[in-house]
Amino acid sequence: MARISGLIFLAFHTAVAAQVPSWQQDVRPVFAKHCIGCHSGPDSANGLSLETRKAMLAGGRTGPAMSPGSLRDSLIWSFIATDKMPAEGAKLSAAEKTLIRRWILAGGPDSAGDAAAVAKAGVSAESLETSTPEKAGREVTTAAIDSEIRKGLKASLTPPSEGCDDATFMRRVYLDLNGRVPSFSETIRFLQDDSADKRRRLIDERLDAAEFGQHMAIIWHRLLIPKSAGAYERIPHRKFREWLSGNFNSNRPWDEVVSELVTAEGYLPSNKDTANNRKKDSKLQPQNIATSFINVHNTEGRPQPKGIVASVSRLFLAQSIECAQCHNHPMAKWEQTDFWAAAAFFERVRYERAVYGDTSIGRLVEPSEGQDLVYEDKAKGRFSFVSGVPNGPVIDLQDPNGQATGQLIRAKFLDGKQPQLDEDQSLRKPFAQWLTSPQNPWFAKAMVNRLWSQLLGRGFVEPVDDMAEDNPPSHPALLNRLAGEFVATDFDVKHLVRCICNSQTYQRSSIPADPEDPAPADLFAHQSLRQMTAEQLILSLETVLPTFKEALKEDAEDKNPGLFRKAFLEIHETGDGPLTDHTRGLRQALRMMNGDGKLFNRDAVQSFVGSDNSVEQNVRSVYLQALNRPPSDQELLRMTRFVEQAYQEISELDPKRLPQPRKDRPDAHPDPYADLIWVLLNSGEFIFNH
Repeated sequence: MARISGLIFLAFHTAVAAQVPSWQQDVRPVFAKHCIGCHSGPDSANGLSLETRKAMLAGGRTGPAMSPGSLRDSLIWSFIATDKMPAEGAKLSAAEKTLIRRWILAGGPDSAGDAAAVAKAGVSAESLETSTPEKAGREVTTAAIDSEIRKGLKASLTPPSEGCDDATFMRRVYLDLNGRVPSFSETIRFLQDDSADKRRRLIDERLDAAEFGQHMAIIWHRLLIPKSAGAYERIPHRKFREWLSGNFNSNRPWDEVVSELVTAEGYLPSNKDTANNRKKDSKLQPQNIATSFINVHNTEGRPQPKGIVASVSRLFLAQSIECAQCHNHPMAKWEQTDFWAAAAFFERVRYERAVYGDTSIGRLVEPSEGQDLVYEDKAKGRFSFVSGVPNGPVIDLQDPNGQATGQLIRAKFLDGKQPQLDEDQSLRKPFAQWLTSPQNPWFAKAMVNRLWSQLLGRGFVEPVDDMAEDNPPSHPALLNRLAGEFVATDFDVKHLVRCICNSQTYQRSSIPADPEDPAPADLFAHQSLRQMTAEQLILSLETVLPTFKEALKEDAEDKNPGLFRKAFLEIHETGDGPLTDHTRGLRQALRMMNGDGKLFNRDAVQSFVGSDNSVEQNVRSVYLQALNRPPSDQELLRMTRFVEQAYQEISELDPKRLPQPRKDRPDAHPDPYADLIWVLLNSGEFIFNH
């Protein structure tokens, strides 16, 4: 049996070696045929010689022609892929382009021996495990995280930062898992807890809090329902966030959530909660809020397959295939037919138009008939129709202008497999089964990478939606390990978050071991410094400032509710990039600094400071309230002097010159503690998750 296994192993690696091209045997003949006529000798075009691999690496006037392992950094590939090179004569064939692409991705091996060594070192990152992994559990997985990160640090001779203190850890966990800073009482409770396992218990507590689902819902609502989408205004956003929150809080398996989003049918609930809308929704059944994801891609009277498949591949597979919509992707393996073959699974999605009196709405359906369905039910005052769908699981390929070409493309998975489909049944269901399968090479890794990025500030792969061949992960073994654990636990999101948060890697300080020469971010030697999102900021201010909480309450009860909240979120919007990209500027800083008297006054601190306390005690309380930590000795001394001096100056003022109390406005009497909390909440320490 061992001999048979050895023969299989040898045959496998022999086959793989044959698939890795080398310069001498495979690539140079292609260049000799197409390129060396212009790129050789002392007068080579642009100073670039393609006669040897060494000459390619040396490059010409615009720099190196080839960057081993990277298509996007290899100038020669950008010219070949877009047919800009050769400028004259026959272009490279598809097979020749594939050969060059595979050679660059393999590191550009020179000889056949080099190619064999590359093949022996490992197989493609997209390879599949043939067996289902077994669950390792939290402790083993957490240890594996730290072990793999330490390997990378040791190999690069990079020292890690020390572990963060309790106050920093507590604040980080609240922001990462619940989307807000801890309250004064929560801060006191955790910092006074002397038990050895208090960090583990805090992680569990925050995962069990309803705020975990609410925070995750905010994150995924932004991803699933982008503001740039055509039907954004039609979506019942609050109801969709509640649906997402419920799924995350109940820890519903991620594959089930994604499957429902992709295959959902039914009526979309109304986006405004009015008596008329509630009456209409009660008649239009079945209601299905999960259809929001498909519905947001509604343009031209129906959900557009091209928008849906681009979103699905980017969010759930970390594959950016949009470029292949109009032409073969120049920097990845995706061809135009790959894009449209995946889009074909969504080509049948239609609206059944229903009319109830003067109300018209569409029910999301996926019919199999290749003709319009028209029927009438006068007893219910209903007339309905479904626009026609193509016969068979096909789609008409569109040109770059969005016009049909007449070329029918049959449905095919992105891994190249063409399934046997029952044409009388839903096409989205087999697609969802493939999408969320444990054997899918991208599904588990995509979510693992996003969660790692959410908790550590960057993913193993960046951007997180671009797991391209030439964009390898920083820690491939760890990504595979965590993806295996995610699969083995039936796609348990909370378990994965729990494993990461319990690791030493997550709990490191954000201060680099060498502040003068910080380690590269992809080594994870220290925690990242991340700006709060607008949602985190508004929730944190609501937690810290009683006056801000009261302002939000008044805003919600106003005759035009939500204007204050909406304006705040718009001003402090951080964009869709990584939170390590610090996008806040002067506008946001001035808005915070110039907070009106309704926010920074005596009412903001009166429940945290007391007249019977010493100034030092009150200063400590304000620091715990605002920054969730006690002040340093130097801060305590400085701020105590400030408060004492301010009280002295106030006492010397003419009482008639001081603001007089009025029922229609907050107490505007000068208060040093209100000034102190204003200073702390406008500091970089408050605005960042560190």
